[in-house]
Amino acid sequence: MTQVRRAYQQAVLVPMHNMEVLWREWEQHENSLDKTLAKRLMDEYKPKHAAAKQVYRSRKKMWENIQTDVLALPPASLPIQELQFHLWSTLLEYERSNPQRLQPVMHDARVRFTYNQALMCMQYYPAIWYDFAQWCILHSS
Repeated sequence: MTQVRRAYQQAVLVPMHNMEVLWREWEQHENSLDKTLAKRLMDEYKPKHAAAKQVYRSRKKMWENIQTDVLALPPASLPIQELQFHLWSTLLEYERSNPQRLQPVMHDARVRFTYNQALMCMQYYPAIWYDFAQWCILHSS
């Protein structure tokens, strides 16, 4: 029971698709065991879950127009390339702000992951490489 509870507690705090379904499943599970404890746990985790939902919505909105399936091309001052650069820059800035309030090691991994994703499409943009290098220098352990 403790392991299942711990798994639910961790899972409902991860910003992902269908978070509400997972929340309802956990609530049903806890209510089937002990309604008093379930209420206490739900009250404790509800604000954290709401924060994770907000992060998910923000990320989803930022990812909507990012094209991850395009070939990396050298900058040509085309409007679509400038838009993609701006969208990636906005997403990277958001991730650097640590919206999930992750621990430093996890936050660093999240930011590095996002930079790696950006560089797959924007590898010819020195500004992204420079920002990534600055991040690595400031956050190297």
